[in-house]
Amino acid sequence: MLFKPAVVGAADELSSVVAALEQHGCMTSGQRIGLFGFSGGGAAALITLIQGKVAVSAAVLVNASTGLNASVDALQRAMKQPYAWTPASRALADETDAVRHAADIARGNPPPALLIVQGDADTVLTSKPAIALHDALLPYYHRTYGDARLRLVLVPRMPHGWIDDKTAATELAASSGCVVRTLSIG
Repeated sequence: MLFKPAVVGAADELSSVVAALEQHGCMTSGQRIGLFGFSGGGAAALITLIQGKVAVSAAVLVNASTGLNASVDALQRAMKQPYAWTPASRALADETDAVRHAADIARGNPPPALLIVQGDADTVLTSKPAIALHDALLPYYHRTYGDARLRLVLVPRMPHGWIDDKTAATELAASSGCVVRTLSIG
């Protein structure tokens, strides 16, 4: 499975990228960064938050996997056959389970601002894990920061491949209260 080298590997490499940026004067030591992740990239962003090796000010997750369990669920639905779990893959699933590691994600003072955007028409990564993640994070954020640093937006009719869907950007903008501009190059 590609999850460990591609997704966990991206999270593991981020601290080296930040160190190189600091070394070249592109950012100052201790400066917090922002993350954006779509699908598996969202899982990499969440793993980065779980690991806590990089200071993160904010993260935006769109139709994101919440860890290996969510990715395997998607794979099983697509392949219509069960995944053969091993002790190593079960351990990796525990390590990367964002719901289970909600306290780690929410650490910091303040914790990273987190916008979770999930299309309700996403048949690859359904809205159930996104809702579970939001619900697991809510007590940590709500206690001190209310709803100001954590938001879940369920976008009507937005599929997994939202960037390819002509109405998804409009739905995303309407649901999140954001202004979304599209750029065509060609």
